[in-house]
Amino acid sequence: MDKEKLIQYWIASGFIPSEMQGCEIFNELVQRSFFQEVITLGHSTMCKMHDLMYDCAQFIMGDECLSLLELPTQIDQSKLTVRHISYKKFPSDINNIINHFPTVQSLISTSRCSHQYAHNIGFLKSSPLRILELNATPIGRTMLTPEKMKYLRYLEICAKFASLPESITILYLLQTLRLDTCRRLVMLPNGMKYMSSLRHIYITDKDDYCSKLRSLPPSLGQLNYLQVLTMYIIGTSVGNCIGELKNLNLHGKLHIYNIKEVKDALNAMEANLMAKFNLHDLALCWGMPDNYRSTDFKAAESNDLEVMHCNPHDVLDALKPFNNLKVLHVTQYPGNEFPVWMTEYSMLQNLIELYLIDCKKCTKIPPVDKLPLLTILCLKFFDNLRNLSNSGSTSRGTGENAQSPFPTLKKIELFEIPNLSSWCEGEVGNETSLVFPMLKSLHIINCPKLTAMPSAPLLEKLSIKGNRTLQCIATRLTKLQELSLDRNGGNTENENESLSFQPWESLNDFSLTGYNSIVPIGTKEAEEPSVTETTCRYLKLQSCNFIFSSNIVVPNSLLWFWKCFTCLQRLTIWTCENLKYWPEKEFRSLNCLTYIWVGFCPNFLGSQQDLPSERSIDEALLPKLKEMWIDNCPEIIEIPKCSMCIEDLYINDCKKLERLPEWLGSMVSLKELKIKHCDNLQYLPSSIGGLTSLEKLQIRYCKNLANLPEGMEGLLALEVLEIQKCPKIRVLPEGLLQQLKNLDELWIEECPHLERHFKRFGKYRRVTSEIHFVKIGGDPVLY
Repeated sequence: MDKEKLIQYWIASGFIPSEMQGCEIFNELVQRSFFQEVITLGHSTMCKMHDLMYDCAQFIMGDECLSLLELPTQIDQSKLTVRHISYKKFPSDINNIINHFPTVQSLISTSRCSHQYAHNIGFLKSSPLRILELNATPIGRTMLTPEKMKYLRYLEICAKFASLPESITILYLLQTLRLDTCRRLVMLPNGMKYMSSLRHIYITDKDDYCSKLRSLPPSLGQLNYLQVLTMYIIGTSVGNCIGELKNLNLHGKLHIYNIKEVKDALNAMEANLMAKFNLHDLALCWGMPDNYRSTDFKAAESNDLEVMHCNPHDVLDALKPFNNLKVLHVTQYPGNEFPVWMTEYSMLQNLIELYLIDCKKCTKIPPVDKLPLLTILCLKFFDNLRNLSNSGSTSRGTGENAQSPFPTLKKIELFEIPNLSSWCEGEVGNETSLVFPMLKSLHIINCPKLTAMPSAPLLEKLSIKGNRTLQCIATRLTKLQELSLDRNGGNTENENESLSFQPWESLNDFSLTGYNSIVPIGTKEAEEPSVTETTCRYLKLQSCNFIFSSNIVVPNSLLWFWKCFTCLQRLTIWTCENLKYWPEKEFRSLNCLTYIWVGFCPNFLGSQQDLPSERSIDEALLPKLKEMWIDNCPEIIEIPKCSMCIEDLYINDCKKLERLPEWLGSMVSLKELKIKHCDNLQYLPSSIGGLTSLEKLQIRYCKNLANLPEGMEGLLALEVLEIQKCPKIRVLPEGLLQQLKNLDELWIEECPHLERHFKRFGKYRRVTSEIHFVKIGGDPVLY
């Protein structure tokens, strides 16, 4: 559980008055082992409750707490004293809870987010709820009904809302509003300035989910108790200027966007960032929230930034924060150099993470090599940057006080820096003396002029794209656990150049993109390639045609590569033109594989029908395979036969596929079958009734599928049935109709003939009355 949320629960429930007291109580409970496994993940503190304490708390609370998987089937009407309910799956009708449990004060989700839909999220009568976590998207006209939730203190929404009703502003007691996972949110209610009790407004999380917001409600500076405002977008209208931040005593995270609208340095100083002592995560962004998330945002905004009427250097200088920052982002800064405060050791001495993105005119970055706590450095889109360290690679100080540069740096990301040619100022050639003693992760993307790799004895993860020189060096770093090499980008000469590579024992995750040939290190042309088995678990191959032979006979010069991955568990294959038939010989050594994804292979036909398999009857290919995806393979005509242990099978965008094989019915372990965008699919196998473990059947956008087979009464475990955009299906087979009453969810959309039977007075209407969730033709079916 999250410490910050837990304390907010306590406050909303009326147990404590303030966060300060909550922190003291939390620390006391940790010392008494009530909470254990306390760890810090980024900027959050997570913990678990001791098992004995959990049992004790449950005993003391008695019937006041209730944990539900579903509603209404688990409701015990005798438990009228329930005050706190946790759920995993959002109830189809929240009024069910209010009717059965009139004293409930908190409704909390046990899952982070959900793609669920609910018939009705509004209340029909007043509720004593203080805490509500909304983990579903409403369907139909009924939305939130704030007038029935006047006691609400804590509201968290994790759903596909584009906007909130203006009436939410009458929640005058609301203290915490969390919207940080609402990806589709485009606007907030204008009257939020009247929600006088608000202490926390979370609009972004670590991934900046609410990136579609273009403005915030006006006059938020009137919220005197506001302590957390994770995002602020500067506007041009009254009430949206940067001066609204002046008197807010903000804590934690603050990301300021659209700084290009600031008039001058005096206007910027109105933000009063220097007086916000408790800010730890600050972002200063000249563009909008959705601009810097994509790789092409520079072109979209560059013209706007060029016509700024003020000096961006002076504006950034005026936005000087207090010297307690742990995370700093500067994005789309159009100045030529960074202000003095970003070069002062005393200002950044507590900094842990630094992100400088699209500061394309800057030729130097702040002296980050001197920062004692810096663990993450991210630099993207610098057109004129030539080196990272301006002070050289030598240690500072003498004797016991000597300190090497970058003493605590663990992760570096260098992205699209075309003129970066050295790590330290003054170094030339293919060598550098720079040492990163704690570095574990290094990503170098499209930095073609960089020719040297620094020493990093603890390096575990390395990703290089668009730099052939560094990729050749990387294949000799045999202590790496994760390696990603992308040949695309950078110098396009020597297209047929081979990569010398030999897997090593510690390699766990390997990704290879764009290579036409690979040879084992140290193997001469006439020699048989040697095989070094590794413990590698994850392999991703994209546009690597060398790994498959277009001929029936597979040469040993290719098989050596596959024999190195006997422990492989997950395999992803992208855009391989040479993949024509299911590669039985190549896959014969992959006996530990549990997941395979084959996608965008334009010549893949599937199983080779005219060539008998070389496997014996008792020998299964990929015997441990649990999940298989066939995605966007337009020429496939036969689904390849694999292990009968598969649990999830996904077939998407296979235009020429006309039927599924009869052996599919013998896959008794199959739990999910999803078929999408198969335009020529006409038949499902008559053996499909043999899928006794199937829990979810999804058929979408199969416009020529006209009939479902008889015998589907054997689908005894079926819980979810989705049929969408299959206009030729006119009726459901009798066997499937028998199983409908046992379903948890039924979706029928854009199938006009089927929809007619499920509508009012339709012949299938009666059998759906017991289904938890039914959606026909875009609308939920209410009973």
